[in-house]
Amino acid sequence: MIRVLYMSDLHLEMEHRRHLLDVMLRRPALQARPALKDVPAPDLIVLAGDIHNGLLSVAYADSLAKRFEVPVVLVAGNHEYYFHNLEPLGAQMAKAAAATQGRVRLLDNALFTFEKQDQRLHVLGSTLWTDFNLNHDPALSSAHAGERMNDYRLINAGSKRLRPKQTMELHFAARAWLHTQLARLQKDDPQTVRMIVTHHAPGAAFLGRRGGAIGPAYGSDLLAEFAPYSPGFWVHGHTHHRHETFSHGFWVVSAPRGYAKEEPEAVASYEPGILEI
Repeated sequence: MIRVLYMSDLHLEMEHRRHLLDVMLRRPALQARPALKDVPAPDLIVLAGDIHNGLLSVAYADSLAKRFEVPVVLVAGNHEYYFHNLEPLGAQMAKAAAATQGRVRLLDNALFTFEKQDQRLHVLGSTLWTDFNLNHDPALSSAHAGERMNDYRLINAGSKRLRPKQTMELHFAARAWLHTQLARLQKDDPQTVRMIVTHHAPGAAFLGRRGGAIGPAYGSDLLAEFAPYSPGFWVHGHTHHRHETFSHGFWVVSAPRGYAKEEPEAVASYEPGILEI
């Protein structure tokens, strides 16, 4: 049995700050991180994005790897990139993860195969972004997201602000990569369980209060598309909606912590998700 501890949306960058302005002004914050007391000993930890800002996500992942003495899979969320340039930060995070000597596995359209004795687990990770098509009008939904989502004010791409068109392109590249890898694994190693880890959600059913007009910035309708590859699990974040859902023949799960100011009770009582495979 492989025990996986999974978390997302810890938002350590927001700890004890009153609002986003505190982050923008880089005011110091006390880190009241999840205590993670009395959790069963994991074999693998999965972090599905929005853990901390920039390289601090890798540092936190490494602290977990050292504490629990297990590898940590990290997928970047949108908040990791706030106040940074998208591609340079991605390269810096990859370099920082590589420096941990295997303790942290940063997955950006990448595969990690975890092994425990005679068991294996294929983990496919991607930020994913979205296709803005949940409401069947990607032009309108992407324009709305461009006006409402902080991603397009606080993340740079080259010399300009990130735009919805660019994240949509990243989404389709990630989606194509997932198709290629899952098809290969299904053919070459059908007996090994496959786990997909993304920050953005794979369906409208998992958005919680992030539905409606802004929903297409939080997820894409992907379950039926990827069900033929028979994944075992899909772990995601981004929506701040905790759930364990069996759909299309596999489990879709999320264990977000949320913002300390907006969701204080959920943050105070937070517990990670556990999968036993």
